[in-house]
Amino acid sequence: MEELTDKAPHYEIGNQTEFIIEREETPFQIPVKRGVDKKTLVQDNELFKFDREVEPILSVLCGKTLEFARMEVLEEEELRVMKSQQQHFTELNKTELSDAQRMEQMEQRKLQEFERKKALERERKKNKIAAHRKVCARTLAKQYMSTVSKCSF
Repeated sequence: MEELTDKAPHYEIGNQTEFIIEREETPFQIPVKRGVDKKTLVQDNELFKFDREVEPILSVLCGKTLEFARMEVLEEEELRVMKSQQQHFTELNKTELSDAQRMEQMEQRKLQEFERKKALERERKKNKIAAHRKVCARTLAKQYMSTVSKCSF
């Protein structure tokens, strides 16, 4: 019996390289000075002049602080004016509302008075018509009675 495979035999053989390569330590040495040292243009205490250098920065800081404070004051004043206008508007609205209510009440009283006068006028006309009918009936009755009394004698 034989075993058949499609793959050829495979063998792994490898080499590994060392990561650390040994070498000699370099000796510590300071290079020898050659030539002449250069000089700077800065002399004693001339590197930073406090008064001259700080003045622009301080001017900007003070200017920004004053500008910010001014803006806050203007905003507070604007808020105060807006509250005052709102209060004035509210008072005006209340006044107009009370005036409208007063006018509606006056209109309602006038309407009630008109209705009352209209009812009185209707009653007066009804009474006048009733009185006129009574007068007519009485006159008719008198005429009838006068004709009846003339006939019987």
